[in-house]
Amino acid sequence: MAAIYIKAVDKLDRVLEWLVGILFIAMFLSAVVQVVVRNFTSLSVPWTDEACRFIVMYLVYFGAALAARNNSMIKMEIMDTIFHLSPKAKQKMNWLITAISTVFVVTTVISSLNIIQTSAGMITSALRISWAIPYVSIPIGCVLLILNILANTLEEGRKSK
Repeated sequence: MAAIYIKAVDKLDRVLEWLVGILFIAMFLSAVVQVVVRNFTSLSVPWTDEACRFIVMYLVYFGAALAARNNSMIKMEIMDTIFHLSPKAKQKMNWLITAISTVFVVTTVISSLNIIQTSAGMITSALRISWAIPYVSIPIGCVLLILNILANTLEEGRKSK
């Protein structure tokens, strides 16, 4: 069962990698349009700045999910360095850190749902879209983060057996 879950998360992450690439290109092109129009014409394109900021929100949360799966997230390794923990103690420390991280991410999801609900009726100034659209990146990214943390935990458990 764990192998199927890990495989499914890895497939989801491949799609997420493509999405992050597309979003990065969109952000880059939006910034280029903004710079070119501002410096070479007398026109103003106000939506480009807002679009870049909103795309960055999605890139941060989606990138965090991918980083978690690749074990590229910052974690407390100083305890192992200072106390020279045994492999068993190190594994227990990793499980504790994972549990604390998961609680934090779940709390973030719950809090973000309140923000989305509050901002749903408000419209952004330049793009004229609901503020809920950029804010929905938070729970989506956090759920992806939880899925990847769980995949890592299951994979780590399989390796230690």
